[in-house]
Amino acid sequence: MLPLDPPLSGNVNWDVFSDSLWGGIDQLGLKQIAIVWRRAENMVQADLLEFLLAFDCLKNMASTIDHSREVKFTIKVLPFLTGEGTSFKPFWF
Repeated sequence: MLPLDPPLSGNVNWDVFSDSLWGGIDQLGLKQIAIVWRRAENMVQADLLEFLLAFDCLKNMASTIDHSREVKFTIKVLPFLTGEGTSFKPFWF
């Protein structure tokens, strides 16, 4: 479950989601967080543009949260996408 602060309700766009997720992660008080998006192929198949917007939102949040003056301390966020199909081949560092 994603930490959201403030909680989402009503008509939500990606900017609102990003702000809420950022606030929720900050409130956790953790210095390292992994976000695992399971079955991401469902959104890829349903609406590729929305998937790209959501992924961009996660990527931007992960790259900027550790450089922000708004958070209490540096937070490292690493998003992982998992799914089935040719778009989700195993990747090893």
